[in-house]
Amino acid sequence: MSLANVGPSTWNMDKARQVTDHVGGVDKENNAMPNGGNATTKAPAAKPKPELSPTWMFNSALISSPVDLSSLVTLSLEDPSAILNEVGLLNKMVDKVLNAKNSKRVDKDTRLDVLQILANVATTEDEMEKEKVRKVLAGVGEWFEKYMESQELSPSRHGKRVEPELHKSMLKVLCRAYDYALKTDDLLELTGGDRRLALESVVGLLEDGEEVVMEVVQRAAAKPGQRAQWEQRATSVRHEKPLVVQLCHLLLGFTRADTYFSSLDEGFYYMEAGLELPEYTIDQFSVEMDSLLHISMSSKLIETLAKAMNGALFSNGRVLEPADHKAVCAVHGFLQNLYLYATDGTEELRNYLLSDTLLVPHMVLPYLERCVYHAAVMSRRAQANKDALGDFAGFADLPEVAGLVEEVSDLSLDYPELVQGIESTLRTLIILSFRAPRTRLMFQLLHRFNPTPSLLRMKSFVARHDYIFSLLLLLNVNMGAFDMNGEDGEGEYEQEDDEHPAFLAYAMLHEVSTVHQLMDADGQRRVLRRVEMSGALPVSRDTPSYAALLGILWGGGGAALDSVLYGEANANNGSEPVFVSDEEDEDEEEREEMEEEENLAIAWREGGTPLRGVPLR
Repeated sequence: MSLANVGPSTWNMDKARQVTDHVGGVDKENNAMPNGGNATTKAPAAKPKPELSPTWMFNSALISSPVDLSSLVTLSLEDPSAILNEVGLLNKMVDKVLNAKNSKRVDKDTRLDVLQILANVATTEDEMEKEKVRKVLAGVGEWFEKYMESQELSPSRHGKRVEPELHKSMLKVLCRAYDYALKTDDLLELTGGDRRLALESVVGLLEDGEEVVMEVVQRAAAKPGQRAQWEQRATSVRHEKPLVVQLCHLLLGFTRADTYFSSLDEGFYYMEAGLELPEYTIDQFSVEMDSLLHISMSSKLIETLAKAMNGALFSNGRVLEPADHKAVCAVHGFLQNLYLYATDGTEELRNYLLSDTLLVPHMVLPYLERCVYHAAVMSRRAQANKDALGDFAGFADLPEVAGLVEEVSDLSLDYPELVQGIESTLRTLIILSFRAPRTRLMFQLLHRFNPTPSLLRMKSFVARHDYIFSLLLLLNVNMGAFDMNGEDGEGEYEQEDDEHPAFLAYAMLHEVSTVHQLMDADGQRRVLRRVEMSGALPVSRDTPSYAALLGILWGGGGAALDSVLYGEANANNGSEPVFVSDEEDEDEEEREEMEEEENLAIAWREGGTPLRGVPLR
């Protein structure tokens, strides 16, 4: 038998195929692994679904009527760069939506969505990307400006102005796009010179406190043979602190005369030419301030402002930044300008601020508490610097070196923004406390949490900033804190403390006298001039507190305090105080010492008991 004619049998061929399959790892006939396990056939890997580009999302949204841009609003909130990197997308949004004249397919809500997208992408920190937003805003046409005017400038059917949603959104976009450096003139230009509409836009943003956006979220994931489920949800995003600070500065601009005059054609001409303004424009400014005061009280602007500032500045325990102090100064400047420039309703404004708003507990007291803490840190730092420089290589005894050490260490007490914030807050408190009824709840709260004792503990800080010291004195005069008789113009004021009011007033005046003695002669003269001649701020100068304070400032010192406390000068109560100079006080002390020595000598010779309770030795 030839070997060439010999072939494998059928059984051998089947066995060979099984062996080959076992070597490959799978028994195809029995679908079994070599070790006896079952094998599962893997499905081919699915290709990843391509992500939808923002341009595709916008083009698909244009098909619907009205246009729905909720998905793009969500994307701009989560990933602003995805929209900014799409070439020409923002310009297309402005052309196809904001500048579109078809109000059926593109309604007001759609335009608000585009403004919301622009506001979200404007929060980027990249200056190049923010410049893109500014260029896109330059493409907004005059038609859209007229559209905003027609929608929100004219009264509604019921005779009431509608909520300026478009102006609020545009204001938010401009603030973020221009790095929160917008001016009130720019806002008035946006509203066509309508000051009431501009003020309502600012108040509306502050009142909202947050922006509500519609985002698309996945409710259920996709299952085999089913699709994923998506839904729209309302999400609130709190306004950032720089935006709140910007709105405070815009409010201050409403009460500034230069802002009002520059918005007028004739006022701009006169200011540019350097000529004196006509008298009728000044009278018109007073009328505008009266209207602004009425709007502020009727729209609960101050209440809204206090809540917004409390949430933006005091919701966390962080130290306030310079921008925070400037925002506080802007708010108090707005309130003080209303009081100073308005010709009608100032008395109602004072009562409203103290009794009908939460300005004191929400903004004034928390801010002063933070400032007191910061001032204490600065005082300890100044004392540490003074101790470190005290030796100064053995030359500390020289007067020049001692003065240099004092000057260098006191530099730690300088913080211009902090000082200005305390000064503006105290000026507002002086206005609120003038002739205020002692039975008002807010007055009693302010009396109980009087910031004066806490500030006077930082004697070096207060002595260095004499204007703060002057304002503290005027505030306590209006509050009757220096009255040792328990009465101050409006009857007896009941104290809830265990100590007698006279002792509390004595302790307060003693601290005032101590700080006053730490000041140099020029600082003392400035304080006395402000207390006696301050005309811009209302001061109760016909009260016993004012008389007791002048006794300290004119050099009476501890002798004046003792005379008032122990009743030796009760005959002069209510009349002009008798002031004692430093030289007369020193002469009086020398005479008392000489009389005491003579009494001791007489008692020693006669063997009797010495006078004034001084024991013999």
